[in-house]
Amino acid sequence: MVFLEYYAGSSAGNRESRFVAAFGGWGFAVPEAIVGSGYRFTQGPADYFKVYRTMIEAEKARPPQVDLQAWWWRAGPNTMRVLATVLNTSGVALDPATNQAGIWGLAWERHASLGVTGMYTRDAVHQPLPVSVAPGGTASVTVDLRINSFVDWHNLHPLALVEVRPGGTTGPYDTLQAVVPQPAAFSVSPPQVSLAIPQGPSAAELSFSGPHTLTWTASTSAAWLTVTPASGTVASIARIAADPNYYPYPEAHQATGTVTFTATSPDGMSFTATATVTASYDPNWTRSPLLPRRRLFRPTPGVASP
Repeated sequence: MVFLEYYAGSSAGNRESRFVAAFGGWGFAVPEAIVGSGYRFTQGPADYFKVYRTMIEAEKARPPQVDLQAWWWRAGPNTMRVLATVLNTSGVALDPATNQAGIWGLAWERHASLGVTGMYTRDAVHQPLPVSVAPGGTASVTVDLRINSFVDWHNLHPLALVEVRPGGTTGPYDTLQAVVPQPAAFSVSPPQVSLAIPQGPSAAELSFSGPHTLTWTASTSAAWLTVTPASGTVASIARIAADPNYYPYPEAHQATGTVTFTATSPDGMSFTATATVTASYDPNWTRSPLLPRRRLFRPTPGVASP
């Protein structure tokens, strides 16, 4: 749970418009407080502890309606870049035309001297989803936040949230999920794979995690190890396989290799991730005890196999 403060007279990114939409217009009194994008709100003097706690507990009881993954990257001296990917797990389409579906990126600074709460919003930018996202579909958005030069980046934090306006063009907005973006990174899963030749499995699939703007290329440390495709995006799947014809020994043998994925982005991000692959070759393995045991031999160029 993150509590953020805005200056009511000129909120960053016009976030106050969400309070206006929830309240139904202007004419409310400060302090104003909204949960998420205004699904719950209050205004004016109140028993703050009781009122705010009731709002927060009610919001925490609501299950997320989307799966949101987000990372951040310092894309320039004064730019915090939030890279978010949303999976629609709700029962309705997230459509920027019909329910104003979009993703907010927010940057806030934490320091005791700032405002009343010490958690002050420095910038907020709303980015509509690029397409209508049906249930089960995904979309990715990049949001750039402009950070003043006097802000201490060591105390700066990001936030990303997905919102819609259920009423279309009227009524309050609603936050479907909010997360604290992690520093940009790249990983492969699973990081360790075991293969077996010839009994299987002789291949496995790898998936990736990281900002949606990353693309990767693959290389292997062993001739018996292959990757298909040799390059792709974070959303793609890589298939690794062990060559069943590779076997230089007459007895059972275990070979180990590494697949290295190098990921880069147009704005300068660069990461590497590795998967360690162990392949167990057993020339004496037979598929059924009813069949005679057979040996597998590695073919030698120019020599007929027995």
